[in-house]
Amino acid sequence: MTEALAHASDTEWEESRASAAAFFLRLPVFTRAVAAMTGRENLAGLGGHAALDSEPLMAVLLIAFVLGARRAGWSENVEDLTDSLARWPALVGEMKQVLP
Repeated sequence: MTEALAHASDTEWEESRASAAAFFLRLPVFTRAVAAMTGRENLAGLGGHAALDSEPLMAVLLIAFVLGARRAGWSENVEDLTDSLARWPALVGEMKQVLP
């Protein structure tokens, strides 16, 4: 991650921001929603993700993670996860209608 941060182009920085934002803002929502739906706080080892949005430094670390992951050849995985998180704000809005 350190090397990716040091050598990232402006384009790489820009492309990484959207994924890092999704991981920072939407992955915790997804994790909390799964816990609410299943009644299990750490289903499939996701419990730690619920705290990602509670620490501002995580936003910076997630950008470094995304840059490093892309440079390591994981671009498709990063994009798949980013795309899958894109729908969660709407789905959470729908769940609010049925959850206490």
